Amino acid sequence: MINTGISVDQRINTGRWHPLLIVATSLGLTAPLLFLLATGHVLTRDDLGVLHLPFRYLYQEALKQGELLLWTPAYHSGFFLYGAGEAGMLHPLHLALYRMLPLAAAFNLEILASYVSLFTGTALLGQRLGISLTGALFGAMSFAFSGFTLFNLMHVNHIGTFAHAPWMLLAMLELATATTARRHALAFGSLALVTGLQVLAGNPQYVWLTSVALLYMIACNIVTRKRRRSLPLITIALAAGLAAGAVQLLPTLEFLTNSPRATWSAEAAMTFSLSPLNLIQLWSPFAFEFRVAAVPAEQFIVHEFIVYNGAFCTAAFLWLLIRYRAIQHRGLFIACAAFAGINLVLAFGRYGGIYPWLAMLPGIGSFRAPARHLVLVQWGMSGIAAIAFDDLRRTALHGIRLSWRELWPMVALCVSAVATALAAAVLADSAWAASQELRFSGLTRSMPWTLIVIAITTLIILSARGYRWAIPVLICASALDLGLWGYSYLFRWTTIETPAAIANLAPAPRDARAGDLIPTVDGGPNEYGILRGLRLTDGYTGLTASAVLDPRDPITQRLAGVNWQYRSGTWTRVEDAYPRARLSSKSATDSAHIVHERPGRFVIATIASETQLLLMTEKFHQGWNAFVDGNAITTQRAFSDFLACKVPAGSHQIELIFMPRSFVAGASITGAAVLIILVVTTWLWRRPDAGLRVR
Repeated sequence: MINTGISVDQRINTGRWHPLLIVATSLGLTAPLLFLLATGHVLTRDDLGVLHLPFRYLYQEALKQGELLLWTPAYHSGFFLYGAGEAGMLHPLHLALYRMLPLAAAFNLEILASYVSLFTGTALLGQRLGISLTGALFGAMSFAFSGFTLFNLMHVNHIGTFAHAPWMLLAMLELATATTARRHALAFGSLALVTGLQVLAGNPQYVWLTSVALLYMIACNIVTRKRRRSLPLITIALAAGLAAGAVQLLPTLEFLTNSPRATWSAEAAMTFSLSPLNLIQLWSPFAFEFRVAAVPAEQFIVHEFIVYNGAFCTAAFLWLLIRYRAIQHRGLFIACAAFAGINLVLAFGRYGGIYPWLAMLPGIGSFRAPARHLVLVQWGMSGIAAIAFDDLRRTALHGIRLSWRELWPMVALCVSAVATALAAAVLADSAWAASQELRFSGLTRSMPWTLIVIAITTLIILSARGYRWAIPVLICASALDLGLWGYSYLFRWTTIETPAAIANLAPAPRDARAGDLIPTVDGGPNEYGILRGLRLTDGYTGLTASAVLDPRDPITQRLAGVNWQYRSGTWTRVEDAYPRARLSSKSATDSAHIVHERPGRFVIATIASETQLLLMTEKFHQGWNAFVDGNAITTQRAFSDFLACKVPAGSHQIELIFMPRSFVAGASITGAAVLIILVVTTWLWRRPDAGLRVR
């Protein structure tokens, strides 16, 4: 204990405002998102503009009509949009936002809600695991605004799906330790409910990643022989929650089985594997020219390979090794480190040796990007950061001063950061780097981030040497580090505009009318045209349905009823484009007239001299149902990919309705699961407390 003339109680009292400072800096990290919300603008970087915003525009337009958007004609001449899962259309938050608010406000609030959920849930989880409020808040900030989560903000449904994960672990812990019937019942209901909500968010890969965390926590309890009696009830809650999300899960599984991913090779499942060279990011974030090391075809997909989670997270591991015998949460430190290590090996994909075996499991092989296990790596790192910050703050407030001999690993970290930056600069233009397909940064690019690593490590050293002012400065510096790292990537090469202005940036004919079908133009944000009500023969979607015909082939485009051609930089209207509905006969007396059209529903009046085919420019899917004057008939494929059905001679009304069996079956399972959850929760609520207090 150093003699500063200030009592321990006085030092502790001065540190009581640290939690407020962490909350304030975390709020500051949301400032760019709040700015967008306040001004009605949206980001368009990568998937934000060409995937998520158009999807949500279509979703909102359907909600305005009181409809649920299962099918859209806007993509691929017809697309099972609900099954793709990108918009999570039945998630209660999404239903409320896009039904009640303008598009930009709903979009920005959906994004913001994910980070608020990650921060709040991780903070509560940290406290539940025994970390102090201050440490838990710092760990929550480190994870909610981590390198992976901010770089992947453009993957709205990825982060939105994983934002449920902390709450699921929190409910599982409560279910395992509750000592009263009512708390037990609430924990069961919460775990099942949040599990169902996560599935409804629409991204099965992040449901899988969450299950990895859940299985790890269960395994830790089994190994340590704790709370084994709760495992059956936890299993029931998770199974019931999964079933509650069946209304989204089954259509997504159906979509996957009808997509090219169903026949992916093992090599395809290994795309976006994390090269171990990226571990250099931990102490030299910009040693590589594009921040990451990857094969040439993937090196510009930076967001998939971000290991750096702020300099504090790197230094935190060294700090806990230095202080290992003195820290209060050694078991939790080991658990977090092991969790991060296991998932790092999985993130290596083809380089790690284990993931290829994992990808043999049913369903896992249809996922790509093993590097996405980095979200779990950084979750474990944030736990280490929480424990380390808790201990660092305690040593400073109690006047404990570490010797320079103890702090040498911190000095070594600074030296390593400088040495790596210098080595990268030397190798930047070398023949060896070119032969290895590695692109290193020069000093002007790497040194600023190296200085950030040195600055934060120095603040840790100063805190350890008794300078209490270094703690609040460290909080602010760590938040600045996270924000600069993530937002500098996100806001670069992006358009910040209102949705209405973005719609006019589409490479589309000015005279095009809503409902017109246009081909895609190479290199242009074609999907912006959807915000103008246009339809695309192709378009970017995360999942695509298997097809026989090439959408860029002129014959295919004629069958699809393309209204415009694009040649030599000029748009020309196709005057004789096929109508949306036509009869196969060329008789002048035969006709097919669309009486009513909505996404996933056609009402068509036909006059036919004989039995023949009603041909549509809409894509075929087994979910289409056809009715002639109210009587069901069979749909069929025409020209391999397009929708058709037989119509009898005479005048008839044909109705085509898209309602896949997977959605109907999923809705039934969801309803039954919700009922089971209510029954079990009620039973748990009413049973006596006896037997719960002794576990």
